[in-house]
Parts: sequence; structure tokens; C-alpha cells
Amino acid sequence: MRAGASATGAATLPIPPPRLYIGARNRMRRILIVDDREEVRAALVMMLEDRGCEIIQATDGSQVLGMVLEYRPDLVLLDLAMPVMDGFQALRELRANEQAKDVPVIVITARTDLADQAKALSMGVADYVTKPFSVAAVIGRINEVLHRNGKDGVDPERQR
Repeated sequence: MRAGASATGAATLPIPPPRLYIGARNRMRRILIVDDREEVRAALVMMLEDRGCEIIQATDGSQVLGMVLEYRPDLVLLDLAMPVMDGFQALRELRANEQAKDVPVIVITARTDLADQAKALSMGVADYVTKPFSVAAVIGRINEVLHRNGKDGVDPERQR
């Protein structure tokens, strides 16, 4: 039987290989998004769910440690300026907890001051992204951080 024809002689379309949208292990990446602004969370959720990620959301820093311990995300996207508890305090709590200290964190914030960036990096964040952000930049940074931590990245292309 020749390629492109069925046993009956009818033309067939090639079957594409399954799309591995979350790396070679085909495991969804679980990402915790922490931002007090609904529109920012919604944009990140859409961007990442469209690429096959499982998303958990928090609206302030006081929720971060508990959610990290409960859901075990592969990565945290953390805003700095939030009510109740800011991102710096949430980061201190994460780094002080033996079970949560190694979870990679990318700060996504409107704070462009170099002192804030230096402080966050000195506290062990994996990367620092300023708002407004581009989809390509955020996905690229997420993939870089996941790869540095021995994990497969997210698909840079939308699935839907």
C-alpha cells in the first residue's frame, strides 16, 4: 500500500503526531499566579491555559505559602505590590519554609525601580518581568526558569 492511500485505494490524510504541549513527559505544568488585579490574573490565565497549563490563583501575598504547600506548583508568578501582604513578604515566607524554599518564582510587577529588582533577585527570584509584558517574553522566561530547574517548559504556541 502506498503512502497517502488506504487499503481501499481512497486517499487518506496523514495523522499528525500527538502534540506534546507540556514537554516530553506530557505533564501539565501547574503555575500559581499571585496578583491583586483581576485583569492581570485573567491575562496570565488565558495565556497559560491556552498552552496547556493548570492554573492556581491568589489575590495577595498572605495566600502564597499555604497554596504552595497545598498545590505544589512548578512555578509561582508573583506581583510585588499587593494589599494585606506584599510580594517581598510572601517571598520571605516561601524562602523560610523548608518545603517551599526551592519553588521557582518569577516576579511580574509594575515596579521598574532597579532597587526593587535587585532586592527581589537577592531574595532568590528566578526572574523579574515588568508590566506591561508581552506574551512571548513571559512564556520565554517561564520556559527558561522551568528548564533551569530540570522541568519541561510550556508550549510557546497557543493550543486553542
